[in-house]
Amino acid sequence: LASALNQAQMSLEALETLSYTVQEAHERELALLFDESASRNSELEHKATTLELCNLRLVDDLSALAISQDENKVLYQTLENVRKTAAHDMAAHEIEVHELRDSVIDKKAVLQRDYKSLLISKGIGGNEA
Repeated sequence: LASALNQAQMSLEALETLSYTVQEAHERELALLFDESASRNSELEHKATTLELCNLRLVDDLSALAISQDENKVLYQTLENVRKTAAHDMAAHEIEVHELRDSVIDKKAVLQRDYKSLLISKGIGGNEA
């Protein structure tokens, strides 16, 4: 009976040792899983921060594009106004040039007539007509 008890005691100790070994293995595995989880969590936080910064940059880019678009509209309107003013000025200039040309032609005719009259009155000009 003592021998069976002694053997049972040794079996119990062996089972306890085996249980501690299995428990330590489970603890190491859990620690490893925890470390992997913490590492994965850090990676995901880094990715989230990177995406957040990317989104902020895109928002800034969109704002800059909206401002550029507004500036382009203003510049386009200014260009249209300049074109209209230039067209109006060109039309006015053409009218002025035409009137000036007519005035020069009329003045030339008057000067030629006066010169002929002067020549005739001095007796220099003939009956050239």
